[in-house]
Amino acid sequence: VLTFQGQPVAAVFCAASAEITESAADVWGRDIPYLTNVESPGGSDCSKYDVETAVPRAEFEAAVRQALPAADLSGSPSQWFQNVQRTPARGVKTITLGGAETTGTALRSLFSLPSANFTVAVRGDQVVFHTTGYGHGVGMSQYGARYYALAGRTYADILCHYYPGTKLETRTDPV
Repeated sequence: VLTFQGQPVAAVFCAASAEITESAADVWGRDIPYLTNVESPGGSDCSKYDVETAVPRAEFEAAVRQALPAADLSGSPSQWFQNVQRTPARGVKTITLGGAETTGTALRSLFSLPSANFTVAVRGDQVVFHTTGYGHGVGMSQYGARYYALAGRTYADILCHYYPGTKLETRTDPV
């Protein structure tokens, strides 16, 4: 059993983090000491690691108006996106969209983006998101674990890397 301070961990994982995993605090707003930023190479082997998602402008505007009614989408689309705040892993923590603040995870959900690690541009009649990574980015990256395994690291090494401060224990008591 993988434990932290004697208690079983929530061993969350994602498909492919973007070079560094996200912390639970940055993605879900809850600090969990073993769900923090760690290096995570190998994600680029995932076919959904580096993706562009183009959203027609009319569809984008309709979705934003419904999800974020305070957003003012008048004026030039190039001015809609301001004040991007990034996490240490480079995911979008907050962004001001048409004067209304929202989160990268909210936009990821709204537009079915592969991750909240994105840049955004307006090209003609499309809003284009360029994402890096696949999934929420917290915990063990499956592609990162694969990378480390192919490099000869053991499962115990990999688990302790992705969940720092944890310990593998053999237990006979029910957990």
